[in-house]
Amino acid sequence: MKPITVTTFTFAWTLFAGTAYASPASYCSGSSNVCYSWAIPPSTSSASNSLYLRLEAPTEYQWIALGTGSGMDGSTMFVVYTDGSGNVTLSTRKGHGHDMPTHSQMSNVELISGSGVSNKTMVANIQWKDVSNMIDLKGSNHWISAWKKGSPLDTTDASTNFDEHDETDRFSVDLSKATTNSHTNPFTNTTNTQPSSNAVSGGGGGEDHTGSIHGAIMAVVFLLGFPIGSVLMPLLGKWLIHASWQVLAFVGMWIGFGVGKVAADRGGDWFHEPHVVLGTIVLPTTNED
Repeated sequence: MKPITVTTFTFAWTLFAGTAYASPASYCSGSSNVCYSWAIPPSTSSASNSLYLRLEAPTEYQWIALGTGSGMDGSTMFVVYTDGSGNVTLSTRKGHGHDMPTHSQMSNVELISGSGVSNKTMVANIQWKDVSNMIDLKGSNHWISAWKKGSPLDTTDASTNFDEHDETDRFSVDLSKATTNSHTNPFTNTTNTQPSSNAVSGGGGGEDHTGSIHGAIMAVVFLLGFPIGSVLMPLLGKWLIHASWQVLAFVGMWIGFGVGKVAADRGGDWFHEPHVVLGTIVLPTTNED
């Protein structure tokens, strides 16, 4: 009996180990009810180089989006919105800094069964083929997401323009924990997305305000800080007060520059946008009197 027991236990453990992650990896952004899922077919599948994606949100959202990478610049994005006839439109786009992402037709991306609008929820099930040269199917990848509430777009036009996002999110997904047993559509029997406990890290949702903070600091420094400092000397005749004020403005300027650098890095704009290039060149030449 002992050899049989050991054999049975070994078989059961092997079966468990092989199916421990036999379900999609899922993530929902904060309290927004915008959810995303990732699924990898088994290595023996003919679709083994495919990545399956699911985007899901209430129809109160005008559009939702998921993109590759840690910033908009160069990101491959999947934007989903209602088409006005009970289905959804999938618009594949390429990110260019903080400009409106432009539509980019992708022949290896398609909507699959289970997509549509039901119970005030829009769902897009997506198959992305031949992704091994862009996505690490056996490791962790960075992703970004965004969403906008508002009136439905109700269009089949994949190139349509839409308003800027309300909020954004960034996170990483370990696709080694997203392998499923399904050789085809892993979302066929999915109703509501439930977040994974250990496949997704980071995230938290919310708007990134570093760009606005940078702008506010620089506006105060250049519109108030330096001009006030320049008139303190002729008004008060106290060089120490004048110098101290100018030093504070000078320090504030570099703090603003640092915040701007963070904002540019997050948006993928560092030395890609004219404002960033011009500011980086001009700022070091700024001298206090």
